[in-house]
Amino acid sequence: MNVITNLLSAIEGRTGIEPTPFSSKNIASLPCISYTAYRQGDNAVVESWRFQLRFTAETLAKAVELEEQVADLLVSLGDLADFGALRIEINGGGALEDPETGLPQLLTYYDITTKS
Repeated sequence: MNVITNLLSAIEGRTGIEPTPFSSKNIASLPCISYTAYRQGDNAVVESWRFQLRFTAETLAKAVELEEQVADLLVSLGDLADFGALRIEINGGGALEDPETGLPQLLTYYDITTKS
């Protein structure tokens, strides 16, 4: 789980926004970044994690801007390991209007590979 802690610190350092776990129902201020993380697999040598980020902002353009900042930070370049991960790559996402708040949201899914 150290890799997730490292990623959250890096995201806050890059954006100035502290990511919050799980829900976007109690947004204190905009823009907002929320996350979920879980281990997908572990073969005692390599772990695989799924890390979802949800960017909420007043406009979709602002959410996209934040998402691009974070993607530029996190996605692995070639075989360069960073943040305690062997590899970080985007594997899906989407855009939606949050039914609770009516605000645009952008979701991005990351696959993270680390040593066990």
